[in-house]
This record gives sequence, C-alpha cells and structure tokens, in this order.
Amino acid sequence: HDTHPVKEEEENWEDAATVPVEEVETGEDIDDQSLPPVIALDRNDKRFVGVVSEGNTKKGKGIFRYVEETGEQKGKSIVYEGAFADGCFEGRGSLRDQCREYFYEGQWKKSKSHGHGKETFENGNLYEGEMKNDMRDGHGTYYTDANGNRYEGEWKNDEKDGQ
Repeated sequence: HDTHPVKEEEENWEDAATVPVEEVETGEDIDDQSLPPVIALDRNDKRFVGVVSEGNTKKGKGIFRYVEETGEQKGKSIVYEGAFADGCFEGRGSLRDQCREYFYEGQWKKSKSHGHGKETFENGNLYEGEMKNDMRDGHGTYYTDANGNRYEGEWKNDEKDGQ
C-alpha cells in the first residue's frame, strides 16, 4: 500500500535535481513533454544533476538549475543561462554558482568554460582571459583586489605561466 501523498500537478521542478539521472524520464524523445529535460554537470570533482527549466537542450538557448539539497550548502544553487547543443552548455552563456560564490560569463564547450571568458568571485577577485576545460589557460589578467593589483600574462592549467 502506497502511503505517499499525491503530489499536486504544479510541482517544484527543482525537486527533480535530487533524483539520479538514470531514474529520471526526461520526455526528450517522446510526445509527452510533461517532464523537463534533465542533464548532469560535472564540475569540481562533483556531479550535479539539474533540470533545464526553459529552452531546448538539443540546440538553442535555455536555463539549467541545480539546487543543493543537503549539507552546509543546502538551498544554494547553480544556474546556467545560455546556449546548449546536444545536452551540453555550448557557445555563449553565464553560470552563477552560489556554492563557490562564483560567476562566469563567456564561451563554453561541452559544459566546460572554454574560450574567452570572465570569472568574478564574491571576494572581489576577477579573471578575464582565455579558458580551456574549466581552467585558466592562455593569455589573461587576474585582478586580486579593488586597488588594481593584478597579474597579466600567460596561464597554463589554472596556474600562472610566466612573470
């Protein structure tokens, strides 16, 4: 006998973010589009399974949302708004990560920051330059405070590579 209460038709899609991706029926390839597309995002050695609440994950623009359900980060979110291709962040877009107090705006390739972009941190630090596979790589400038202290030069695998 099922003792779970019946859910209202208007449910909070962010609740779907806690269901493992293998168990979620996305509705992508069937006529019933009642469930939003679900995609997994691998960042910082962790997998985030979230929903695309608006738009098209196959090709076009959309909004991806993930909300942390447990731990000290509970209630904080990751939100991507921008271009998608084949279920990945692809092209121009922005990502706000409340868990890391981080904002990135720029180019994406296969759900990783890749190309020219700008990272902004809550502490005021800022990086603007080239990215490769979610890391600073190529020419860029990192500002460490409001007084203009900075490093401008080459980067390799997220590390300064030069003077």
